[in-house]
Amino acid sequence: MRRPQREPSLARRAGNVIKAVGGVLRHVAAGRDRRLAAAPRKSPRDWRFAKRASICLPTAGPADTSTAAANCASRRVLPRGTARYRFGRVTRLFPKAVMPLSKETSTQRSLLLFFPHGLGDAVQLTVVLQHLQTLYTQWHVDVATKPGTESLYRGLCRATVTWRLGDAPPNGSGYDQYAAVRWSEPDASYADSPSTKAEKSLREQFGIIPRASLCRYRIAPTDEHHGRADDYVRRIVGSSDGGRQPIVALHYQGNSARARKNLDEQTARRLVETIRGEGYLPMILDWDRRSRLLDLPGVVNPGAGHRLWGPRGTGDAAAIAALIERCAMMIGIDSGPAHIAAATNTPTLVVWRRHHPVHYYCPSNNVTHVVRRDHRQLVRGDADVGQAYFREHYRHVTADAHYRQFLPNMLQQWLRGL
Repeated sequence: MRRPQREPSLARRAGNVIKAVGGVLRHVAAGRDRRLAAAPRKSPRDWRFAKRASICLPTAGPADTSTAAANCASRRVLPRGTARYRFGRVTRLFPKAVMPLSKETSTQRSLLLFFPHGLGDAVQLTVVLQHLQTLYTQWHVDVATKPGTESLYRGLCRATVTWRLGDAPPNGSGYDQYAAVRWSEPDASYADSPSTKAEKSLREQFGIIPRASLCRYRIAPTDEHHGRADDYVRRIVGSSDGGRQPIVALHYQGNSARARKNLDEQTARRLVETIRGEGYLPMILDWDRRSRLLDLPGVVNPGAGHRLWGPRGTGDAAAIAALIERCAMMIGIDSGPAHIAAATNTPTLVVWRRHHPVHYYCPSNNVTHVVRRDHRQLVRGDADVGQAYFREHYRHVTADAHYRQFLPNMLQQWLRGL
């Protein structure tokens, strides 16, 4: 026998009315603002992205530069941390910065490059600057970059200007030309060079075919940087003769694309235990104390505000290079410190999860890349071309087990062989 349906309670009916009214209001709002309606409804964070002003992206060729709107190819909502968001901010601040760069190399010109990107990308920019320095000898290049990264460009450009998006912009009026470096995600594989953002920028913005000999990271710390690193090593080890010490640097948490790059803390904990078990001092590079391993016995950490970083009070790029040079070994992910390690002679392991080295890292003789067994699936463009270049120019090993088991065993073998 079928039971008679009960009338919904007053509270339920009131809730249904509220939901219906909310749907009507959302429909009205969508009619007023198409951009809000089109934004994906995934999380409050996504809604914050959607509410930001749309970003003016540049066209591929010359355009009227009287206003930023004249250079718009499209309007779309982008997350604040993405490279295209930052480039869009630059083009709105400096409409003329999207004009094509002059390819005239025989006349003397002054050029200001805007590069408001993170530490790992800033290291990769040294590849671009090496090409400009070698091929465009008549150009005087200055770089506007984030504080802490300017020390990367010593000897690679005429001068640097420290600048963050949101601060008062540098004055580009005194230059023959100024431009934002186009720094987009790699989407192709090249047979004659790595396929990173740097090589893509060289080809698409500067019209330069990359030279393999210049596709290497280059950093030149000063005597002051080396002195600060020696002082820190002396404090944690007891002595420093300017050579390598029984310290293993570990950086396993980055600031961007964390789900694609970072190692979990259980794996990092096992690495720390392995380092200590082999008689080395684990040094975790972490400037905002996110790691829960910093309080483990025997772990050291030159945090923000340490005298090692000088007046900046945070991770100075050249100081990081000098510090890594004093370590017996470096273990990192696709992030700033691991890129810096490629400009040193310290044996380095870089662990890759969901990115491929051929698209995010230039070859280096002291770096061995740990990749997954299915890493071919991560190659963009022609996978055969990318894989062939990777096998020929990158030192690498393929993990035959989960990283949590594979990495500690491999690290133990390396440390015993040092």
